[in-house]
Amino acid sequence: MFNFENGVEFDPGFSPYVICFSELATSFEAMIVELKTPHQKKFKFQMLAPQLKKAFENVVAFYQGCLLWATYISRTFKDNSKNILNNSFYGRNIDNSDFLYEVNFLIDYFDKFDRDCKYFLGKTLDIPQKWREIAAIYKKFLEINNNFVNTATTADIKLPEEIPEDIDLEQTLKVIETSIQNQALETLLDVKL
Repeated sequence: MFNFENGVEFDPGFSPYVICFSELATSFEAMIVELKTPHQKKFKFQMLAPQLKKAFENVVAFYQGCLLWATYISRTFKDNSKNILNNSFYGRNIDNSDFLYEVNFLIDYFDKFDRDCKYFLGKTLDIPQKWREIAAIYKKFLEINNNFVNTATTADIKLPEEIPEDIDLEQTLKVIETSIQNQALETLLDVKL
């Protein structure tokens, strides 16, 4: 599926399948706030909560995919660095808070979602701890790579120390290819980081 002859893509094809979590969560909140009675709010939250949990899964899977892709290309081309193609952040002046907005929003929303579930449903919907860990590692990945403004080659990619050395790179590539072909980012969560 991938041709690395002229370089490696910054995004292997994940971005068309990821949602903007902050927009979705904000629109869900707006729907609940506009309702008048607590009963209506509870009912609406009960309807929306599973969709929001699915949105968490989608975004966390995207983050995991980015970490897996970075691991694959940086380690596969460790001795033979390749140019990174289509990095729209390269050479730009990007404000750190803007760049980290989405991941910070998601990380903060984990706790808000737990509180809202307890309030409206009387229970939590059990967001996996693994998802929280992936989001935290992804945030660290963005920070140590300085928003990718200086990432021109695979040699420029820095991986967080949480990424194990013994990841099976060929299996990782197969999972990435399959997730893109099937338009199912959630399958990326099957790989253990």
